[in-house]
Amino acid sequence: MKIKLILSSIIIIVLTSTTAYARCVEQQEYKVLFKENTSVQAQRQLLKNSNITDEINEIGYYKIESVNINKIKRSSLIKSVEKSCKSSNVEIEKPLYNVQHASLLNNKGFETFWDKQWDMKQVTNNGKSYMAYTATKKTSIAIVDSGIDPKHIELKDSILPGSKNFVPKGGYNNEEDETGEINDIKDKMGHGTAVAGQITAMKNMKGIAPGIGVRSYRVFGQKSAKAEWITKAIVQAAKDDNDIINLSFGQYLMKNGSFSDGTNDNIAFQAYQKAINYAYKKGSIVVSAAGNDTINTNSQKELYNHLNEILKDKFIKKSGKIYDVPNNFSKVVSVGGTDPDKNLSDFSNYGPKAFKITAPAGTTKSLNNLSLEKFIERKLYEKEWIFSTAPNNSYQYYYGNSFAAPKVSGGLALIIDKYNYHDKPNKAIRKLFSNSDVKNHYKYLNIYKALK
Repeated sequence: MKIKLILSSIIIIVLTSTTAYARCVEQQEYKVLFKENTSVQAQRQLLKNSNITDEINEIGYYKIESVNINKIKRSSLIKSVEKSCKSSNVEIEKPLYNVQHASLLNNKGFETFWDKQWDMKQVTNNGKSYMAYTATKKTSIAIVDSGIDPKHIELKDSILPGSKNFVPKGGYNNEEDETGEINDIKDKMGHGTAVAGQITAMKNMKGIAPGIGVRSYRVFGQKSAKAEWITKAIVQAAKDDNDIINLSFGQYLMKNGSFSDGTNDNIAFQAYQKAINYAYKKGSIVVSAAGNDTINTNSQKELYNHLNEILKDKFIKKSGKIYDVPNNFSKVVSVGGTDPDKNLSDFSNYGPKAFKITAPAGTTKSLNNLSLEKFIERKLYEKEWIFSTAPNNSYQYYYGNSFAAPKVSGGLALIIDKYNYHDKPNKAIRKLFSNSDVKNHYKYLNIYKALK
């Protein structure tokens, strides 16, 4: 069968995630977080006279409308209560450039795009890992992202039953064309489809774990995701018994302190942490991408300045501790990006706690030193960016730590699959780390060493 595949527009994408805010409005809606080990029955009893508008009872998180909030605050079962504003959201940046590429690639059967995948060659020892072990669908990766193209030739045979949509009707602040249907996982941004290609592509290109099982947990509409959607998806992915949960995004959250409207990110921070701890206890490993903001995350000053710069409707009035979430949490395998020379990518966050392992993410050095026209003319994207899947059965070039994280997710999944480390996250992580290379004091993914 002749398959016609188009290498579509070259997209230069800043695949970082930023935190944006909207002003707190006067209302009687509150976020409530219960203490650990509070039973669902006790939670419900305390909130019986309140209107519950959203909940993740597995971690004791609720949104409620209540006129008796002071009584709830005084309860010994409560850890935190705060006014529910239009909450912080996660954004994946829109493309900066969209340059049409003239190449039309006609492929028969399994003709390969391998020559375009310098990144996969590095982490698989030039493809030897594929011969060392073949993935099965007994192991699954939850891709919490913008959805997936379920008909893509590279991905369709890897998608397991059980994918879910967490974007509600109306989308972000009721500003998007979203139905809220639980089965609506169609990718409207392209990001989730590209991430999936790095994990499980198996036809004309290769993911790190071709054919491994994946599920899509859609939390982005056309633009943004709310923190509670992501938290809910993490919990559900763990309940669905996924071995790995991939998060190719993050947020800068300020715990304690206050913004100009008197709020902070304390409950969002704690809910994230509780969701990740819940997943770990269920046997799921959470993998996340470090930020792409060239920030030393060990420096509160740099984090403070960056967060203040990106705030839209408010500013930091009283500074609290700022964290790059979820990378900050101990139970997370956080991933930084590297360039073709295995040096840290020029855009990657850095510092002692910025990440735990690295994998190829590309570089923007040549792009920054040349005009866009010369960069494209010399086809430097082929040498410096990441080739991956895109919606509508197509492919694109990308860069960003979003494409380092799924390589590590796929690597961990292969280890779990081969050595039967299901529900043994510590063993899988140790196996991956102990078989990594070391470059400039950073661990660097080498899945072949872990599998051979």
